[in-house]
Amino acid sequence: MLIEKELYDKVCEITMTGYEEIIDNPGAKYIYASDYTITSIIEDLMYEIDRLQEKYEDLEQDLEDNYKPITKEEMYLG
Repeated sequence: MLIEKELYDKVCEITMTGYEEIIDNPGAKYIYASDYTITSIIEDLMYEIDRLQEKYEDLEQDLEDNYKPITKEEMYLG
């Protein structure tokens, strides 16, 4: 399968993974990746989405657990 080199590079940066079975012609806009490699890329991106979703949910829960509105006086007096 042909994919844009720029997209491939961005995926590698996000997943911190270099994928095998890539045919790259220097200076070419597209590279060839096998079906197995594309599947690996999708799996890694899905893992990253799950990881970020969990992190977001943890931050949201922390905000709900620890948020306390303060008055203007408390804000300025510390």
